[in-house]
Amino acid sequence: MEFLQQKLLIQVNSDKMRITHLKTEKAHFLGVDIFRRDKNYSRFMVTKQKGLINHKVNNRVIMYAPMERLIDKLVSQGYAHPDKRPRAVTKWIYLKPEEIILKYNAVIRGVFNCYNCVDNYDTFSRFTWIMLFSAAFT
Repeated sequence: MEFLQQKLLIQVNSDKMRITHLKTEKAHFLGVDIFRRDKNYSRFMVTKQKGLINHKVNNRVIMYAPMERLIDKLVSQGYAHPDKRPRAVTKWIYLKPEEIILKYNAVIRGVFNCYNCVDNYDTFSRFTWIMLFSAAFT
């Protein structure tokens, strides 16, 4: 912190900023959990001289969407019951079906655009299931 404030002349809010070691704990930044894998994993590389080689990498930074927080947000916004089952949004029942679908698609598209860079993109099935059945119930 002293380096940032004295050498780089950056104003730092100590309540909001935290310096972490990514191998031991996660950092939460802009709605994404960021951490580093502590185990080696393999990545195959193609080279002109040797062809396909196995390359060990251990410093990959991983970005995960916090799925539990996303599901809790659906509960707080009325798309799901507190036990995380889908529910109808009753304030929209007087709209035409096309308008209801447009509203749900806007929410789904916004979340997917926000989290299109995460590594656990395949775990959005629970989110999609809740939104799909909430739309059907509405």
